[in-house]
Amino acid sequence: MKIETINTVQRQILVNQFRILAKLENDQSYETKAKILENGYSGRYWEVFKGLSEEVPASICQETEEILNIFRVLRNRIAELSDQEKAGLNLRKISFDGFDANHSENHYDYFIFMVEELGLWEEFKNGPFNSHSITSIDKYRRIVALFKKLGGYQSFSKSDLASLIDQL
Repeated sequence: MKIETINTVQRQILVNQFRILAKLENDQSYETKAKILENGYSGRYWEVFKGLSEEVPASICQETEEILNIFRVLRNRIAELSDQEKAGLNLRKISFDGFDANHSENHYDYFIFMVEELGLWEEFKNGPFNSHSITSIDKYRRIVALFKKLGGYQSFSKSDLASLIDQL
Protein backbone atom coordinates (compact mmCIF):
# COMPACT_ATOMS: atom_id res chain seq x y z
CA MET A 1 0.00 0.00 0.00
CA LYS A 2 1.52 3.29 -1.06
CA ILE A 3 0.39 6.39 0.80
CA GLU A 4 1.97 9.61 -0.34
CA THR A 5 0.08 12.16 1.72
CA ILE A 6 -1.89 12.35 4.95
CA ASN A 7 -3.57 15.51 6.11
CA THR A 8 -2.36 17.23 9.30
CA VAL A 9 -5.35 16.24 11.43
CA GLN A 10 -5.02 12.58 10.48
CA ARG A 11 -1.30 12.68 11.18
CA GLN A 12 -1.84 14.24 14.61
CA ILE A 13 -4.44 11.63 15.56
CA LEU A 14 -2.12 8.82 14.48
CA VAL A 15 0.87 10.40 16.29
CA ASN A 16 -1.16 10.50 19.51
CA GLN A 17 -2.28 6.88 19.07
CA PHE A 18 1.25 5.64 18.40
CA ARG A 19 2.60 7.56 21.42
CA ILE A 20 -0.04 5.95 23.64
CA LEU A 21 0.80 2.50 22.25
CA ALA A 22 4.52 3.16 22.76
CA LYS A 23 3.89 3.83 26.46
CA LEU A 24 1.39 1.02 26.97
CA GLU A 25 3.45 -1.64 25.25
CA ASN A 26 6.92 -0.23 25.87
CA ASP A 27 7.65 -0.63 22.17
CA GLN A 28 10.02 1.80 20.44
CA SER A 29 8.64 0.98 16.98
CA TYR A 30 5.48 2.94 17.83
CA GLU A 31 7.57 5.98 18.76
CA THR A 32 9.40 5.70 15.43
CA LYS A 33 6.09 5.65 13.57
CA ALA A 34 4.93 8.67 15.56
CA LYS A 35 8.08 10.59 14.57
CA ILE A 36 7.67 9.68 10.90
CA LEU A 37 4.13 11.06 10.96
CA GLU A 38 4.91 14.03 13.18
CA ASN A 39 7.65 15.18 10.83
CA GLY A 40 5.70 14.37 7.67
CA TYR A 41 8.33 12.04 6.24
CA SER A 42 6.02 10.86 3.47
CA GLY A 43 8.74 8.73 1.91
CA ARG A 44 8.67 6.61 5.08
CA TYR A 45 4.86 6.34 5.42
CA TRP A 46 5.14 2.80 4.10
CA GLU A 47 6.75 1.88 7.46
CA VAL A 48 3.73 3.15 9.32
CA PHE A 49 1.22 1.32 7.13
CA LYS A 50 3.08 -1.86 6.17
CA GLY A 51 0.89 -4.86 6.73
CA LEU A 52 -2.30 -3.07 5.72
CA SER A 53 -4.08 -4.42 2.69
CA GLU A 54 -5.52 -2.36 -0.12
CA GLU A 55 -9.21 -1.64 0.25
CA VAL A 56 -11.59 -4.17 -1.21
CA PRO A 57 -14.10 -2.29 -3.37
CA ALA A 58 -17.69 -2.39 -2.17
CA SER A 59 -18.65 -3.86 -5.56
CA ILE A 60 -16.47 -6.94 -4.86
CA CYS A 61 -18.01 -7.33 -1.40
CA GLN A 62 -21.52 -7.06 -2.83
CA GLU A 63 -20.76 -9.49 -5.66
CA THR A 64 -19.26 -12.03 -3.24
CA GLU A 65 -22.31 -11.81 -0.97
CA GLU A 66 -24.67 -12.15 -3.93
CA ILE A 67 -22.84 -15.25 -5.14
CA LEU A 68 -23.05 -16.83 -1.70
CA ASN A 69 -26.72 -15.95 -1.34
CA ILE A 70 -27.51 -17.52 -4.71
CA PHE A 71 -25.57 -20.67 -3.84
CA ARG A 72 -27.57 -20.83 -0.61
CA VAL A 73 -30.79 -20.78 -2.64
CA LEU A 74 -29.40 -23.43 -5.00
CA ARG A 75 -28.44 -25.67 -2.07
CA ASN A 76 -31.92 -25.27 -0.60
CA ARG A 77 -33.56 -26.23 -3.91
CA ILE A 78 -31.26 -29.24 -4.27
CA ALA A 79 -32.16 -30.35 -0.74
CA GLU A 80 -35.84 -30.36 -1.78
CA LEU A 81 -35.17 -32.84 -4.60
CA SER A 82 -35.61 -36.57 -4.30
CA ASP A 83 -32.64 -38.83 -5.00
CA GLN A 84 -34.24 -39.73 -8.32
CA GLU A 85 -34.58 -36.05 -9.29
CA LYS A 86 -30.97 -35.39 -8.29
CA ALA A 87 -29.76 -38.31 -10.39
CA GLY A 88 -31.22 -36.69 -13.48
CA LEU A 89 -29.25 -33.46 -13.00
CA ASN A 90 -25.59 -32.63 -13.50
CA LEU A 91 -25.21 -30.93 -10.11
CA ARG A 92 -21.46 -30.55 -10.59
CA LYS A 93 -22.21 -27.68 -12.99
CA ILE A 94 -23.62 -25.64 -10.10
CA SER A 95 -21.21 -26.69 -7.38
CA PHE A 96 -19.57 -24.05 -5.25
CA ASP A 97 -15.83 -24.67 -5.25
CA GLY A 98 -14.63 -21.58 -3.40
CA PHE A 99 -12.80 -18.61 -4.90
CA ASP A 100 -9.37 -18.69 -6.49
CA ALA A 101 -6.94 -17.35 -3.89
CA ASN A 102 -4.41 -16.36 -6.55
CA HIS A 103 -6.59 -14.63 -9.13
CA SER A 104 -9.71 -13.47 -7.31
CA GLU A 105 -8.03 -12.77 -4.00
CA ASN A 106 -10.40 -9.99 -3.01
CA HIS A 107 -13.36 -12.35 -3.34
CA TYR A 108 -11.41 -15.10 -1.60
CA ASP A 109 -10.21 -12.96 1.32
CA TYR A 110 -13.64 -11.40 1.86
CA PHE A 111 -15.29 -14.83 1.69
CA ILE A 112 -12.89 -16.24 4.31
CA PHE A 113 -13.47 -13.22 6.55
CA MET A 114 -17.26 -13.51 6.37
CA VAL A 115 -17.33 -17.26 6.97
CA GLU A 116 -14.53 -17.68 9.51
CA GLU A 117 -14.53 -14.34 11.34
CA LEU A 118 -18.16 -13.24 11.15
CA GLY A 119 -19.73 -16.70 11.16
CA LEU A 120 -21.91 -15.90 8.15
CA TRP A 121 -22.87 -18.47 5.50
CA GLU A 122 -22.17 -21.30 7.92
CA GLU A 123 -22.97 -23.86 5.25
CA PHE A 124 -19.62 -22.94 3.66
CA LYS A 125 -17.52 -23.17 6.84
CA ASN A 126 -16.14 -26.60 5.97
CA GLY A 127 -15.00 -25.40 2.55
CA PRO A 128 -13.96 -25.60 -0.09
CA PHE A 129 -12.38 -22.17 0.15
CA ASN A 130 -9.76 -22.08 -2.60
CA SER A 131 -11.02 -23.25 -5.97
CA HIS A 132 -7.51 -23.16 -7.48
CA SER A 133 -9.24 -22.16 -10.71
CA ILE A 134 -9.04 -18.82 -12.47
CA THR A 135 -12.39 -19.59 -14.11
CA SER A 136 -14.44 -20.03 -10.93
CA ILE A 137 -15.47 -16.35 -10.72
CA ASP A 138 -16.59 -16.41 -14.37
CA LYS A 139 -18.66 -19.52 -13.67
CA TYR A 140 -20.28 -17.84 -10.66
CA ARG A 141 -21.06 -14.72 -12.68
CA ARG A 142 -22.80 -16.83 -15.34
CA ILE A 143 -24.81 -18.58 -12.63
CA VAL A 144 -25.81 -15.23 -11.10
CA ALA A 145 -26.95 -13.89 -14.46
CA LEU A 146 -28.97 -17.02 -15.27
CA PHE A 147 -30.42 -17.13 -11.76
CA LYS A 148 -31.72 -13.58 -12.15
CA LYS A 149 -33.04 -14.31 -15.63
CA LEU A 150 -34.96 -17.33 -14.34
CA GLY A 151 -36.83 -15.42 -11.66
CA GLY A 152 -34.33 -14.70 -8.93
CA TYR A 153 -34.81 -15.04 -5.21
CA GLN A 154 -38.57 -14.67 -5.11
CA SER A 155 -39.61 -17.37 -7.50
CA PHE A 156 -36.68 -19.72 -8.17
CA SER A 157 -38.23 -23.17 -8.45
CA LYS A 158 -37.07 -26.75 -8.87
CA SER A 159 -37.75 -26.51 -12.60
CA ASP A 160 -35.65 -23.31 -12.72
CA LEU A 161 -32.83 -25.30 -11.18
CA ALA A 162 -32.95 -27.81 -14.04
CA SER A 163 -33.14 -24.99 -16.56
CA LEU A 164 -30.15 -23.24 -15.02
CA ILE A 165 -28.07 -26.40 -15.22
CA ASP A 166 -29.09 -26.97 -18.85
CA GLN A 167 -28.05 -23.43 -19.81
CA LEU A 168 -24.56 -23.66 -18.31
